[in-house]
Amino acid sequence: MRIVTFLAAALVTAAPVFAGDTRISSNGDEYSVSVEADLTSLRSLYPKARFIGVGASTEIVRDHDEFLMMADCKTYSPFFGYGTWAWANGGFFIDFEDIGFEFPQQDAPIEDKTGKCRI
Repeated sequence: MRIVTFLAAALVTAAPVFAGDTRISSNGDEYSVSVEADLTSLRSLYPKARFIGVGASTEIVRDHDEFLMMADCKTYSPFFGYGTWAWANGGFFIDFEDIGFEFPQQDAPIEDKTGKCRI
């Protein structure tokens, strides 16, 4: 009976990502996961405050971070623009030109069917 329970628990932990799952960044921010075909969305549960602009024209913008992860290793954010994502055994990361987001010890919420997103 213990073996059956262990196998059932192993199957549950290896299950695909379902809506309602979350991921936590290395900064401690939690993101909800939404999956649709070959597109996965990560959206921060809480808004972030960011400085936009330079000098006197600097303003503070408060909004949720959102990352659209595509099966071809590309990602898009309304705030950061286009970037890439990749995974390794130690987790996954999302990288933009000026900033990156790390998700250690967690599986990428989108399947890499070709293996080209692995680093």
